[in-house]
Amino acid sequence: MAAPSGMIPSSVDANCAICNAPPIPECPHEGERLTLALDHAMGRWAQLEAIRDWAVKHAKNNVISKFHQRRHSRYQRTLGFLQTLPCYGLYITYNGRPPITPQQLGEIQYHIRNANEAFQAGVNEDWRRSCMEYPAILDYFLGLVQIEFPADHEDVIRYPAFAGGGAPLVAEQRKVKSRRDSVTTEHRKKEKRRG
Repeated sequence: MAAPSGMIPSSVDANCAICNAPPIPECPHEGERLTLALDHAMGRWAQLEAIRDWAVKHAKNNVISKFHQRRHSRYQRTLGFLQTLPCYGLYITYNGRPPITPQQLGEIQYHIRNANEAFQAGVNEDWRRSCMEYPAILDYFLGLVQIEFPADHEDVIRYPAFAGGGAPLVAEQRKVKSRRDSVTTEHRKKEKRRG
């Protein structure tokens, strides 16, 4: 229903904020700008996703590396034990059919079987122990990342740029800095004190 002559209608729709086109039909410019602004904002938050991926990658590499070291050490100990068995050298040289008595052959096979079972159980335990270290390793790598937020009394918080009214201009509101493969001087000092 049209407003009477001389009256101001209360439900007037605004024209497009970008091109000033009338509201009907709806202009696509505002929606496009919203999508663009959202893409920019999401790009900034993608830094957090990158930090997460970086920490997970380094944690996985560290856990797998520790596991390989433990498994290799266990393998060397198992092999060292087997090499102390009488006739083990012959057993290997003759591909499991050495010229020894059946009793000696049975005994060496028994020890090899037990050593293999113990080795497998030990490898499983090494992997379990390595995986249990994920929380501490993730804490370490995430601790290498610096995220700084401005204090509540700083101008960027008290006078945000989007609020208008002569707010001070600020280049950055939040810094997310990943040190990645470097460790700060402060961290090095802590390590020296521990050592």
